[in-house]
Amino acid sequence: MEKQALTNQPITIYGDGMQTRSFGYITDTATGLLLLVVNPSAKGEVVNVGNTQEVTILELAQKIKEITKCKSNIEFHPFPKDDPKRRCPDTGKLERFVGWKPDVSFEEGLERAVVWFSRREQQQSFL
Repeated sequence: MEKQALTNQPITIYGDGMQTRSFGYITDTATGLLLLVVNPSAKGEVVNVGNTQEVTILELAQKIKEITKCKSNIEFHPFPKDDPKRRCPDTGKLERFVGWKPDVSFEEGLERAVVWFSRREQQQSFL
């Protein structure tokens, strides 16, 4: 979506956009994984790493439009049959094992991602 917005292309949403996802920023994910690796009590355990803040895909698209200040339209396409309506990790084990919670909010992570995609687009346009 970021790339579509940065290039003023229509933003694609599958379904009605009410499906939810939880977006974790890479530094939070890496920190959570590293803390698990060095914690002997986590050995052999199945542990979710992620962010529990759920956001609808429509909210994501609208926030991207706001951050990028693009004029792209949102286009709705059929929802894939096997795509879940909700994805949100239970990070309770992670919190119990290592006291970890994400530091980067959805909004901050999205702003960082938009900056990264924007820089990448600029670099590629020079090549």
